[in-house]
Amino acid sequence: MNVLVINGHPDLSQSVANATILADLTAQTDWTIHSVVGFAGDIHAEQQRLLEADVVVVQFPLYWSTYPAVLKKWLMTSLLMASPSARKAAS
Repeated sequence: MNVLVINGHPDLSQSVANATILADLTAQTDWTIHSVVGFAGDIHAEQQRLLEADVVVVQFPLYWSTYPAVLKKWLMTSLLMASPSARKAAS
């Protein structure tokens, strides 16, 4: 099974729990870990990763009951802005 873990933590060096989770997953599984930090805007590559995965796990810290801005940017760009109707609505 092809499992893709999307890491939405903006700074793993400042994390204990999220860094431990990802370290354990890396050591104990063959899952692909992909960080959204430093996302360069290659929408096609991001969509291809998602399409090739059988299971997608999104892992992130909660900030005031929501996800970090870096993850929101990735979600908006990779998923929503990739569709023609979303691009038309945004312009």
